[in-house]
Amino acid sequence: TPLSAATALLASDPKRQVVLLDYHMLGGVDALQRAFVPAGQRPEQRGWWPERLFVLSSFPSFAQLYAAAGIPLEHVFWFPYCVEQAALPAPATDPNAPILCGGGHARDWRTLERAAARLNGTPIEVVHPVNQPVQRVGSLRPTGECLLHEFLPRLSRARFTIVNCYSDARLCAGGSTIVTSLALGKPVVATW
Repeated sequence: TPLSAATALLASDPKRQVVLLDYHMLGGVDALQRAFVPAGQRPEQRGWWPERLFVLSSFPSFAQLYAAAGIPLEHVFWFPYCVEQAALPAPATDPNAPILCGGGHARDWRTLERAAARLNGTPIEVVHPVNQPVQRVGSLRPTGECLLHEFLPRLSRARFTIVNCYSDARLCAGGSTIVTSLALGKPVVATW
């Protein structure tokens, strides 16, 4: 169940327990906070999280993020990250297969553009949020946003992954892309 659907599910049955799969950094938790945080209380203050609501996560590094959002860590369960390889295209064996650069926040697009201007050859497919435009420079091929069910096949076809983050100790960045790449057996080039 995505986070955004939890409020309706909890309201539909007062005895129902709801388990959420957090694929990426609590997307939708703001809707839960609006529904359950009492007026005048901040989300990071404990006590508002519904007792019947649990989160499954593959990212123990997100523990601080969950705590800051007001989610009691006793309601978070950690499980190994898994990707159903049979549902994806065969891994790339073509030496001319594209490189994939993907991500959402804390990405250093300007450094990637400068590096691409100096390279020739293999295309670098860039998946990025539309509000963070990436220039078509050198071998960069910006494609804009894509959904998870589109991202995984693209990643499976890529030779390797680039995660180009800028350093900011306040942000957790690149974890989902790195873990997914490694789960698919893809090498990762990461910069911070």
